[in-house]
Amino acid sequence: MDLKNLREKVEGLLEKWYSLPEERQKSELKEIHQSLMQARRQLAKIEHTYRILRSLADKKGMMLPSSGKEEELTSIAERLQGVGYKVKNRHPALRESLEKIGFRLMELLRAGRREEAFYLLLRTYMAHGGGFPRNLAYAFSPAFHPEETQLLVYHFLSAVNS
Repeated sequence: MDLKNLREKVEGLLEKWYSLPEERQKSELKEIHQSLMQARRQLAKIEHTYRILRSLADKKGMMLPSSGKEEELTSIAERLQGVGYKVKNRHPALRESLEKIGFRLMELLRAGRREEAFYLLLRTYMAHGGGFPRNLAYAFSPAFHPEETQLLVYHFLSAVNS
C-alpha cells in the first residue's frame, strides 16, 4: 500500500465516522480505531523503509527526493518557537519554571525517556493553570523519531530562554 492510498483510507474512515449519528459514533469507534491503528502501523513501515533507503543513499552519496517531513518539522519548530516566545513574554512564572526544568527535560529526551519528559512538561503547565499547547503535545507523538522530538523541544525551550 502506498502513501496516497493510505491517506485516502484514513480520510475515508474519518469521513465515515463523522457522517454517523452521534449515538452510532460510539459503537463504531472501536472498529474505526482498529482500522486507524492498522493504518498507523503501515505508515510506520513505510517511514522505516524510507529511512533505510535514505541511509543507503547517503552512504553512496546519492540524493533522494524530500519526503515532506523536513518541511513539516520546520513548520512545527517555527510554531513551537512562537509558543515559547508567548510563554516568555506573557507568563513569567511559567517561564521561570520551564527554565528550571529545561536541562532535566533535555536529559530525559536524550536518554530516550520521552514519556517522562512529556509528563514533566505537562505537570509544569498544569501547575501554572494553563492549557498544554497542542503543537508541543504533537512534538511528543510517535510519528516523530526521538531525535526529532528533541529538536522540536529544543526549539521551544530556546525561545523560552532567549
